[in-house]
Amino acid sequence: MRDNVVAVFSVSPLPNPRIEMDDAAQRRRLLTLTIGAVAVWGAVLALGSYLGIDSQTPDRDVRRLAVMAGCSGLFVGAWLLALWLRSRRK
Repeated sequence: MRDNVVAVFSVSPLPNPRIEMDDAAQRRRLLTLTIGAVAVWGAVLALGSYLGIDSQTPDRDVRRLAVMAGCSGLFVGAWLLALWLRSRRK
């Protein structure tokens, strides 16, 4: 003899757009802060390479600043380009 089985189906409520927007805004803010921190770190590295505070570094050379700033800027620019391309594809 079979026992009576009662199936309980739970209907999930519709997604709350406010929660999704808050989550998206939070992710965007975190991404903005991360990119800003990487840009600031690149600027600090560039300035440090220009100033050369150790005794073995020769006099200040603008080329070191340009190389470090260019590499950091290229990295952040490529990252922003990749994010922009990904947003266009969606």
